[in-house]
Amino acid sequence: MQETLFGHLVQRFSSSPENLATESLAFILNRSTVAMNGFRNLLSTYQITIPASITIETQSTGADASTPDMVGKDNQGNILFLGETKFWAGLTDNQPVSYLHRLMETGGQALVVISPEIRMPTLWAELIHRVAKAELLYARPTGDETNRYQIVIETQVKMILVSWRMILNAIRHQLENENEVTMLSNLDQLRGLCDRMDTTAFLPLTSEEITGTAPRRIQQYYDIIDEVIEKLRAEKIASLGGYKATGSRVGYCRYMKIANQACQLAVFFFLWDQFYSTPFWFGLVNSAWNYDPVAREKLKSYEYADPPRLFVQDKYIYIPLIPLIGVEKDTLVNDLIQQIKDVMSHLQ
Repeated sequence: MQETLFGHLVQRFSSSPENLATESLAFILNRSTVAMNGFRNLLSTYQITIPASITIETQSTGADASTPDMVGKDNQGNILFLGETKFWAGLTDNQPVSYLHRLMETGGQALVVISPEIRMPTLWAELIHRVAKAELLYARPTGDETNRYQIVIETQVKMILVSWRMILNAIRHQLENENEVTMLSNLDQLRGLCDRMDTTAFLPLTSEEITGTAPRRIQQYYDIIDEVIEKLRAEKIASLGGYKATGSRVGYCRYMKIANQACQLAVFFFLWDQFYSTPFWFGLVNSAWNYDPVAREKLKSYEYADPPRLFVQDKYIYIPLIPLIGVEKDTLVNDLIQQIKDVMSHLQ
């Protein structure tokens, strides 16, 4: 699709494309019952039923101080659903747990998270991880592909993840059927922005990134890898065998053997970006440094976890190590070591 003027200007002059996309979507839904019908039809595929007449509010702060991007309300002001729109911004501390609690307290039906298609696997994994960490009971419906990114929380509230393209296609179908030319033009402007954000891997740098703590933090990630390796060696768990630390454009890596199992502990940016929200990865190959199907079979509980915690890339089996948040360095390092021990216990 050809780039739109709106998408071009937003990319150049807006510090928050998500906010502008949210306002644009709410504008279209609030001013066109036909567009709203398209949105309702999409939600109905997830067994979420909303009335024909609703109002979408944006940036509405609740009593818990959380501020979802969208709040769908009926004519009596009751909350029907909350919506959170993402391009590449990270999750805040409130997302998604505070929103889910808010829905359970108010009797709302669903949390609808919207993101680029290429971000959906990693974003969904992080959402599920946060739900599980908050000890909220959830169930995943079985069935067709529409259930892939859907869970039911505490038998009350649904959380779904949909792409911008799915939302806009559903709305476009209805607008075209009713020949709403003006609103179609508005939708095309929003779609131009979403298409650009959906396919753009590199976002413009901000002054916060340049002047922030990113360089120090990345170096600290590397230091954590070294400290884990050193403790494993000191405890005679790992043998380094003369292996050297290596760095490349994809990250920083240390090699070792644990109980004759060839291993790799690394900060890998591409795994972090594509598969699981953590910089720390534990890699496994056989003693000849080739793919190990036996290890994969023994680690199937990781591969079949929800979300999955085993990924195969090239010859390596990779397990994401999930760092503790808000703890001192020693506690973080010791927990990473314990996670490695847990993985190795499956291989004995």
